[in-house]
Amino acid sequence: MAEGPVADLLREQTYQVGLPLDKRRTNADESAYTVTTFNSAFSDSSRTVDGRLDLTYKDRRPYDIPAGSPTETPDDVDLDARFTDPAGNQYRLEIKQVFQPPIPPWNTGGGVVTGSWLHGVTGTGTPLMPTQFAYGACWGVGNVIVNGEVVNRRQVIHFMTTQMIRKAGNYALAIDEELPLSPDEAYLGNLHHTHVLVPPIKVTQRGPEPEPVHTAFELPTGRPQPFLHVMWDEETIEGATVAVSPDFPDAATTTQAAETTTATTTQAGTTQAVAPDADFVLGGRVGGWRGISPDSIDGETNPTLNLQPGTEYTLVWKNLDGAPHNFAIVGEQGSTLLSTEVISEQGATQTVEFTAESAMAEYLCEVHPISMRGDIAFPSG
Repeated sequence: MAEGPVADLLREQTYQVGLPLDKRRTNADESAYTVTTFNSAFSDSSRTVDGRLDLTYKDRRPYDIPAGSPTETPDDVDLDARFTDPAGNQYRLEIKQVFQPPIPPWNTGGGVVTGSWLHGVTGTGTPLMPTQFAYGACWGVGNVIVNGEVVNRRQVIHFMTTQMIRKAGNYALAIDEELPLSPDEAYLGNLHHTHVLVPPIKVTQRGPEPEPVHTAFELPTGRPQPFLHVMWDEETIEGATVAVSPDFPDAATTTQAAETTTATTTQAGTTQAVAPDADFVLGGRVGGWRGISPDSIDGETNPTLNLQPGTEYTLVWKNLDGAPHNFAIVGEQGSTLLSTEVISEQGATQTVEFTAESAMAEYLCEVHPISMRGDIAFPSG
């Protein structure tokens, strides 16, 4: 539970962690919520500006230290971020220190995270943005420089490089049910982009306190915009696994492998060479499982696996795209019956031995459970 200046800040800026009912408008018959009652940094309204970005995330510790100082972290970033506003004013951002809780009041993985989930239902970041996969993200404090002058010091600055969440045509913000966006649905056809949000919050010796960003951009109301939310929609990512398929992860789950499972991971090498006697051979890729053998499933995406209860099976799958995958079987109600470790090396294989049970309903990758999901059937006769 937030206390002190953090609690005071959240009472004033509730949208950081939620959206109370009195902050929501409804349609005419009050059957659905529509928009917020206040202006926010997460609307569909946008303008195109110019900018450049060179950002390196240094994720050296994957957890926060709850009892420690917000600055006691080995995580760090290298940053060169420059952009204009629609009026042509020049902006530059400097991150002076990466922070961990209680600034901000959610998990940050030491101030820098990689390969994680943000926003939406995750509890990390505002829920006014959809749940999204982040290749990297950081939270820090630093300077906002406008036209060569430092206008804010020790302002909160949040960068994240995520799957594309803006839609083609109108740059509308996607919702959870619409993700992942295909190249035809995504803005500019790109599958990822980098955001920076500089909210109206500064960090003082007392803790975080409200402080507008002193931008040089005037809103239609005649007031200066009190925050910055800028996207680089044409960046490239280096030094990280990037899915080339339009399908991105939709959930991540860690489970205990069932006793009936024996899984062996083999690095590189061909699937055929390590699976001459396998009952099933699959290829794992973000866009779906690809059937390889037997011939009845060859070339199919997420083919049905026909099993007989009580029979022992050997299944081998090969990582085709270098994205993180594992193999799991679930029951009718979604309960996990077996689960293997995640492997992310392209070309690596994993052998799974299990005994078929009538309770088995589907197989899936727990990192990409929407796109990589197939049925298990028990045909009679």
